[in-house]
Amino acid sequence: MGWLNNGEKAGRKADKRWDKQVEIAFDTANDQRDYTMDNLALSYNDAVLGNEIQKENLARTTAWQEATAMRAWDAEAQERVFEFNSQVAAYNKSERLFGAQVGLNKYARMMADASASAVQGERLDAVMFQGMEADLKLSQTKADIDQKRAGLNIGRAKQRSEIDLQKQGATLQQQQKRAEAAFGSERQLVELMQAAGSMQAKGQVGGSAQKNIQAIMAAGGRAQAQLADQITRGDSAYNLTMMGLDKSLIYGEAETALAQSTLTSKGAYADLGYGLGEQQRDATKDSIRSAYGRALDKAEFDEYGANLAADAKRMAEPGFAPLPPKPLELPEAILMDPMLPMDLPEVRKGAGSGGVGAAQGRAQDTAMIVNAFVSLLSAGMGGAIAKCDMHVKHEVASLEYTEVDDTLSKLAFAVKVLREHS
Repeated sequence: MGWLNNGEKAGRKADKRWDKQVEIAFDTANDQRDYTMDNLALSYNDAVLGNEIQKENLARTTAWQEATAMRAWDAEAQERVFEFNSQVAAYNKSERLFGAQVGLNKYARMMADASASAVQGERLDAVMFQGMEADLKLSQTKADIDQKRAGLNIGRAKQRSEIDLQKQGATLQQQQKRAEAAFGSERQLVELMQAAGSMQAKGQVGGSAQKNIQAIMAAGGRAQAQLADQITRGDSAYNLTMMGLDKSLIYGEAETALAQSTLTSKGAYADLGYGLGEQQRDATKDSIRSAYGRALDKAEFDEYGANLAADAKRMAEPGFAPLPPKPLELPEAILMDPMLPMDLPEVRKGAGSGGVGAAQGRAQDTAMIVNAFVSLLSAGMGGAIAKCDMHVKHEVASLEYTEVDDTLSKLAFAVKVLREHS
């Protein structure tokens, strides 16, 4: 029956191991405390030494910074003088350039004025030549009109002279025809009288003589009627000729009047064109003079603008810049000394096993005995034992709550609770 206390033996061994680990942990904690105290002492010594080194470095750095700031101040003062001298040189140069630019602007304006004057002269000369050309053209037109008018007058006089000559010729022809008719009529009367006398001289009497006389008179009458008809026809032809000549004269007068009117209109249009051209030339002259004035104004404005631009590029009179403030002494650095290390608290030794493992082993052994007893009863008594199972378990469980007023039992129950919740 050696297996009945196996749990208690195992618990005692676990208690020994626990106690041994507690001793080891206590020794280790003491070693760690000693090591930490040594390190704190070493760190304090290093901090003190580093503080002294930092003070020395800060002193050197402060001296270097002050010397550097003073050198920078001296260099800035020298640079101030150099910059002033450079500004004076640049100012003198800008003044020279300004004077040269103003002179150049004045010369450019003079050239612009001369160019505007030349352009005005050229344009006025062109207008003058246009006027002279217009005068010449008007004179030529007037001369051409006068020449054509004289030609029309000469042609009209010539036509009148020719018509007068034609009238005179027609009149002479008519008078000649009338004279010939008169002479022919007289000749016929003479011949008629001679024929009648001849018949009487022949001594013819009676009806035969009378018939011969009537025949002669009839022939003379026919001759007279023929002469009268010739005269009438000649007068009609004369009248028609005179009427034609008069109409030709009238038509010639109308054509001459029309040509004269055309020449008059042409002369009037020439005068109007000349007047219009003269007005245009006057307007052109006014425009030329106005353009000349604008060109002069523009030249003046350009000169003024160029002078303003040149003045804008001029530099202001140089002056010394104020001296920069001298560098101040740097404040001395304040360093805090390191704190002295404090002793660490003493290491407290941990609690031992207190026989917790052995007590738990005895509880396990008891539980095994009870379980074995319950199993035997269950096998022998069957269902009756089953009904009492809860009662037995309750009785056995009451062992766990046995009131043992000692530290060992408390530790055993505490370990049990921890294991149940782990």
